Amino acid sequence: ICFVTIKIVLRRMGSNKEKLKSLDAAILSFCGKYGFDVSHVFDDLLRYIIHGYTIPGLPGLSDWKYTEEQNRGFFELYQNFILNLQEKLKNREWYDILGETYEAIVAGKGRRSNSGQFFTTMTLCDLMTEITEFNNTKRRPFINDPTCGSGRTLLSFNSKHMGCYYVAEDVDKTCCMMTVVNFLTHGIQGEVIHHDSLMQEESWNAWQVNSGLNDWGNKHHGVINIRPLEYKDTFLARKLTMTEIKKGMRTVELKTLESGDMFIYKHKAYQLSRRTEDGIVVIIDLKTRAAWHLSGRVKVKTCYALSYKRFEEKRLNKR
Repeated sequence: ICFVTIKIVLRRMGSNKEKLKSLDAAILSFCGKYGFDVSHVFDDLLRYIIHGYTIPGLPGLSDWKYTEEQNRGFFELYQNFILNLQEKLKNREWYDILGETYEAIVAGKGRRSNSGQFFTTMTLCDLMTEITEFNNTKRRPFINDPTCGSGRTLLSFNSKHMGCYYVAEDVDKTCCMMTVVNFLTHGIQGEVIHHDSLMQEESWNAWQVNSGLNDWGNKHHGVINIRPLEYKDTFLARKLTMTEIKKGMRTVELKTLESGDMFIYKHKAYQLSRRTEDGIVVIIDLKTRAAWHLSGRVKVKTCYALSYKRFEEKRLNKR
């Protein structure tokens, strides 16, 4: 459906390419016509695009205040964005029109200095990609940018190393939304997290982009899409949790664990169910839920965090 929408946009404006304005000029014209603030319109254009590609069935934009005529104006801005991007991609493998527009008409000196925003130039992003050693031995490597801006360093890296899973983070919501749209239009699979990357447990917004796009058999295969996430469901949060678990791993005898504790045995995850009177321990395979019997003297790997109850107590005690 998403690709069909883009084709309709291109077909409707195909005969007017000679009249195509730059995106910043189109936004300024729209704001001048209705007396809107440029930064608010830019943010709402990003929200408009993100909402249009959000998986159906999820909540809509309850605070959208524009008239029907103004909504047509937003669609024309979206058309302008797609056509300008198409023109740029005729000569390049990637292009960050959104970041370019943001720097031109939104990020004034005050906003830049207050948030420390200085975007890396696109040519420098390409240079960093060229000099980065990358040994792609994993099926889907994990690539992270904790201060992503408009996502252009990841766009550049993806142009040479496709197939990775990208995680972008930034403290500025506008930057995060630009990255979401850039991921969407460049076919990049990953997630974008709006938070302070130095405070990992806090998050204000998160999006998963192009889930299943390149996964054969997935219901979203070949369809660009966006899905809002809670931070606990992001790849980054799950990876940090698993890192904590691995660091705390220790080898113990099964009989020392309590009912409900989880552990690793022969590379599989199990949960201790109960003990029998003859010292045999009943365990549950966490994947298949099948029950097995083991001697209490069997050595297993576990850690404090593998018990859901204990892990929750540990997390709450840290607050």
